[in-house]
Amino acid sequence: MTEKFLNKAYQIDTDDGARALYQDWAPTYDAEMAEDGYVTPDRCARVLAHLCPSKDAVVLDYGCGTGLSGDALRKVGFQAVDGTDPAEEMLRIATERRCYRSVFILPPNGIDAAALNKYNAVVSVGVFGPGHASAQCLIQIAMSLKPLAYFVFSLNDATRNSPAYQTALCKLKACPELALVHCELGDHLPAQDVGATVCAFRRNAI
Repeated sequence: MTEKFLNKAYQIDTDDGARALYQDWAPTYDAEMAEDGYVTPDRCARVLAHLCPSKDAVVLDYGCGTGLSGDALRKVGFQAVDGTDPAEEMLRIATERRCYRSVFILPPNGIDAAALNKYNAVVSVGVFGPGHASAQCLIQIAMSLKPLAYFVFSLNDATRNSPAYQTALCKLKACPELALVHCELGDHLPAQDVGATVCAFRRNAI
């Protein structure tokens, strides 16, 4: 039996390894995630829709993959959604979904504060974890939000229990410039019995 790409994803430990894996995974990604009952894109989209009722908000799907999270955001009413990902093949499939206003390659060092500052919300679904987007990246995005913008993201069970990401969350919760407005543990990949916490922070007004 061929090993599932998902199992390989939990084993990668470098940025280059992650990019290569997702390049190869792209053609079968949607089917494999559907088989495992992937629900986190819908969970994150519903949270943002509740927090940000104006569907004119400009949203960045950070680590958009093949566009499953973009589809979820469109279904709850958001129209101005951009997608970014480090894997070109993932972005090619995301473009074909036609759920994004624009897509672009995620730079190796992430997106700078000036670029993030034009968005009313940033959503990152299944992006953070060892070998994937770092705990420092989590902090960097949250601190780069413009006033009153939201950051909605998920942390699967393994990531949630990682000391580095626990420390990052504690730092964000203690930051006076941010407010934790949602935090809920729920399903992630039910067929694999894997859960995820969906969190949302809002940047406070100046």
